[in-house]
Amino acid sequence: VEMRQIIQKIAEWTGKPVIPVNDEIMQTRVTIYSPTTVARQEALRLLIMALQARGVVVEQLDNRVMLRPLATIRLGSVPTLGPDEPLARIEDQATIVEKWFKLDNYSPTRLIQIITPLVADYGYAVADEETSRVAVIDTVENLMRIERLIRQLDLPEINQQVEKVFELRYADPSEVVQVLQMILADTQAAAGRDVRTRRSSSTQQS
Repeated sequence: VEMRQIIQKIAEWTGKPVIPVNDEIMQTRVTIYSPTTVARQEALRLLIMALQARGVVVEQLDNRVMLRPLATIRLGSVPTLGPDEPLARIEDQATIVEKWFKLDNYSPTRLIQIITPLVADYGYAVADEETSRVAVIDTVENLMRIERLIRQLDLPEINQQVEKVFELRYADPSEVVQVLQMILADTQAAAGRDVRTRRSSSTQQS
């Protein structure tokens, strides 16, 4: 599909004018195939994801839609969510936003070292030690993964686990994190079942 047709569809579906920031974007073509008919909102989400895969980000503002090269997203005016604003308020998880996280216990600088490999090439993560906050630019979907990791790390010192940073040569850091999270979840579930079994056994003996 040519970019001219894509712009027409985005304008029609959002009700906003669409502005490409340069002529190179107009040369972009994307291919989308779906075996079934999808709703307009889902079609728009798939189109945004396809454009991102081709290096174009769809920046939805209040009164217009900007098409920018993905590599320059840091220079754009992406939506910003404060520490108390939930990521879930944004329906389209492919949307790129800046999210601030407030830490109660963990060091922002140490956290940046852990989450930076998980951030997309076009995004960034920065720490503010004075306010104990961290800002990350990425898709809402990836920010939700990072948020779950932050919750596991930002614990009172007495409850913090021993930390070790591993350097990966070949594996994808985000995939490794997902696997570790599944392992930890299975371990916690098994531990919970074991505790319930012992309690049941103790009750029967008494």
